[in-house]
Amino acid sequence: MKLKDLAYALKISPSMASRLVKKGMPDHSIEAAEKWRTKNLDPVRTKRFRADGNQGGRKAAAAQPAVAIRQFDSLIQERLPACLFRPLGIAALMHDAGLPVDGALAMRLADCLFMYYATLLDPDGERLQFVIPEDLRHAPGTPEHAAVVSAIDEFLTTL
Repeated sequence: MKLKDLAYALKISPSMASRLVKKGMPDHSIEAAEKWRTKNLDPVRTKRFRADGNQGGRKAAAAQPAVAIRQFDSLIQERLPACLFRPLGIAALMHDAGLPVDGALAMRLADCLFMYYATLLDPDGERLQFVIPEDLRHAPGTPEHAAVVSAIDEFLTTL
């Protein structure tokens, strides 16, 4: 049996397995190694009995918060703005509330709300890189901007 496989089965590092083999732990079977460890190791000095509950695995534990931070950043920088700042949705909400609205106003409101959102979360503009929602990527006066405005106007006529 390879030492790294034994270490994995015992939930210890390969270097710890190597040190224990040098102290006499058998390396031919997992059962023999577990029996030797039970007989020869002080239980207080094993991961299972740590007072702080630390079961080892620093690298895996350190990676989890980093992944969570990346997922949260993706949520607030890309996915949430794509849902919240859709001019068509803003136009529909305003229409349902009985407020006067047209495509140009919905676009301006979506732009302003997105900029306020980005400034609120990252006032210095240094940490977060927001992904501008698709409909807001077109500058006023461009054909693309006009197409979005006219699509919103057309949608409003169906309500």
